[in-house]
Amino acid sequence: MKILVIDSQGGEGMSAAYLSQMKHVRVRGVEMDATLGQPCHPHGLMTGYLAASLLHPVHGVKPGDAELVFVRIFDQRANSVADASKWMLDVISREKPDYVGRSWGGVYTQPRMGSLMWGQWVFDYRALQRELGFLDFGSAGNSGNWLPDSSISFPQVLMPDICNVIGSCRRDGLPSEFTSSGQGVQCLAWGEKLFLNNNGTLEVGSGTSFSAPKVLSLCAVQRITALQDWRDYVRRNATKPVGFEAAESPVWGAGNIEDEYQRKFSLIPIGDRVGNLSMRPTWLRRQWFDFAEVPA
Repeated sequence: MKILVIDSQGGEGMSAAYLSQMKHVRVRGVEMDATLGQPCHPHGLMTGYLAASLLHPVHGVKPGDAELVFVRIFDQRANSVADASKWMLDVISREKPDYVGRSWGGVYTQPRMGSLMWGQWVFDYRALQRELGFLDFGSAGNSGNWLPDSSISFPQVLMPDICNVIGSCRRDGLPSEFTSSGQGVQCLAWGEKLFLNNNGTLEVGSGTSFSAPKVLSLCAVQRITALQDWRDYVRRNATKPVGFEAAESPVWGAGNIEDEYQRKFSLIPIGDRVGNLSMRPTWLRRQWFDFAEVPA
């Protein structure tokens, strides 16, 4: 399987320490000349590692089964590169991925690249997705659910028919206060107060940016490659918040897709060791487990 994570990491900006912690998956970085030699922005490093960490033998992925390609379209200040919209489409066309992850959007990209440019990009991206058949995952955004219609990030809000829009929930499965809402939200995943890998060091962060790559990898681990099959899987397996079991919602979609697999898919590998961060976060400060030491 081949996965493209399009963000702010790639190429020379990824440290040896960061790459050494992903030995279980083949990793490549692709970037434009405009970002060569620049440090990577932490946002992409943390989202990219979340996607990589779940493509691990502990989840049934054999070494060599998965290839992760980091496609860099932002510089170290998180500014988008002027020619990035067309360039990333060329990369997708050349790489022919099975899955594409995008944890960005909204005001973060549209003003910097121009609404006309992005409008054409959405048109071309749709055509490319139809041609190649890859599954697309995008973060819902962090604008909250206070808008009457939709607060989903651009361009995800324009592509709910082809994009799996992922929101964030807390560890207990309740929607995060910051998660964006709208009719395009498919499901939630734990994205609040996570331990994240920033180019070889660990930090704590929150956002739908960190929910989306986890769900992307969950889909890849299940070997689901058809959009309708994945959406059926979500409806069967997602768990709605307590007290709201009867209905889907613009806030949580079908519910928390990780709930059944929360324990399994919150094992975050660090090199050849793994920390059970969801069950006992305080253990992070004092020890890591070998896989065999993770309690049942």
